[in-house]
Amino acid sequence: MESPVTFGRLYEGAKRFARLAMEAHAEEDQEVFLLHVGVGVERLPKAALVLVHPTLLTEVNGKDDMLLHFAGAVSKPPTRLRTIGALPAIGQLRKMEVLPERSKSSSEADDLDGLIELRNGVAHLGTGDVEDYLGTFVATVDRLLPHFRQEAGSFWES
Repeated sequence: MESPVTFGRLYEGAKRFARLAMEAHAEEDQEVFLLHVGVGVERLPKAALVLVHPTLLTEVNGKDDMLLHFAGAVSKPPTRLRTIGALPAIGQLRKMEVLPERSKSSSEADDLDGLIELRNGVAHLGTGDVEDYLGTFVATVDRLLPHFRQEAGSFWES
């Protein structure tokens, strides 16, 4: 059985949520924008990690079901799929120098972390007026697309 966690599925899912995020942004629905952009931004780093090796998505929590599956040691995926979250995936890509490191001079990295934290806040508690993270989202996508050997036009489509 093919793993449900593949580059293609993660990348296409990121494109879908990017489109939904852009529609919400156009409608000035900031909460829906943040939810969708957060999912898109989470799936893109995971897609980048899958290209290196699927085991990089393994959440180490005392169970090795996903690790065994990703390593190809067992063919059937576990009934409950658990992978790392957005911030650990982004952290791994920072170590690989695909995304900028957090530092005192890197507002791009701080903005990306802020975007993920806001997405989590919206998902769990809702939010009031927040700054617009469209630029952060587009910059992150633009930074990751060359890693995938993908063109911007194929990601953003219309």
